[in-house]
Amino acid sequence: MKKIVSLLLVAVMALAFAIPTSAAAYRVSDPKWVTIDGKITQEEWGNPIYKGVTLQQAEEGKVDDRLSCWWFDSTNNAEASFDLYLTHNDTNLFVGCVIHDVDAETCTDGYGWQQMNFAFTVSDYHEGTDVRRIQFEGKEYEAYTGYRILLNAKGKLAAQAITQGLTAKSLYPGEDYQAVYDPATRTMTYEVAVPFDLTYINPNTTKEIALSAVVALNMYGNTVSGTKDGSNRWLVGTGTAFCGGPENWAHQGQCIRIQLASPEKVLENTPSETIPNAPGMSYHKDVEVEISSEPQYNAITSDEPISTPLIIILASVIIVILCAVAVTVTLVRERNKKAAAANAMAMAADGKDGEEA
Repeated sequence: MKKIVSLLLVAVMALAFAIPTSAAAYRVSDPKWVTIDGKITQEEWGNPIYKGVTLQQAEEGKVDDRLSCWWFDSTNNAEASFDLYLTHNDTNLFVGCVIHDVDAETCTDGYGWQQMNFAFTVSDYHEGTDVRRIQFEGKEYEAYTGYRILLNAKGKLAAQAITQGLTAKSLYPGEDYQAVYDPATRTMTYEVAVPFDLTYINPNTTKEIALSAVVALNMYGNTVSGTKDGSNRWLVGTGTAFCGGPENWAHQGQCIRIQLASPEKVLENTPSETIPNAPGMSYHKDVEVEISSEPQYNAITSDEPISTPLIIILASVIIVILCAVAVTVTLVRERNKKAAAANAMAMAADGKDGEEA
């Protein structure tokens, strides 16, 4: 009996784990036209997906099932927090990030991924794999568009492509992306405009996108192992941190799912006149860009999270009910078997007594 119950419990656990977990999901309900100027306000960008998230909150898993952190040195960056924004119009995806209460980067000899930077990868969302997958020369690859934005200690602005599956193209500094540190408020601000035609995302037909990101702090904030592991950092999934190369499914189960605004909503919010300094395709150059697969140690949009699909909840309830019924039936059968055996023994005893008489 104990063996049967144990097997049933194992079956329940296996079925529970077989049900896919719902990735943290958000949506863009108010598409925006923003200016890439190193300034982010809620009025311009809409509601943030994350607001004021600390390393402590990320480490305790209190935000969602994707956001975590690598807090190598818990004596530093304890007050730091970040906001993350995502919006779009009919031609560009806009990603913004503000880090609060952080010192400027002072390291001049570390790798870019070790220092303060903001990196992200995006693709059209695919159920089960999160990002798109493609075949190339007999091998399968994840396909996504990504960039790492960096303002180094010398004040140099740079963007590194971490795109895979598409021709990587550079972004134009000051027009397509910006990174600004404000010493008065101790804030670091990143803004990036990525044209949809540099991605697998079509704003007219794509309903959801998958995004992973790395929000890295100043390198010397990690006095424990900064020269080895890089800075303390938040990770929106670990897809961006470990992506790159064939048959490396770094993004699977490691992205946030974002619902884009409908084309009708975008048209409704389209301004009547051209916005000055708006990013445009003329700023993009065809260049040979090395795809980065260096580990990085890793968000987006508006409104409330989309609720977990009802079908998953119902499936879980049905599984529990079926297992409970199975256990009950097993118990009844065992009881009936014992009763039958007892009756047989009693009848045999009565027959023996009759023969002796």
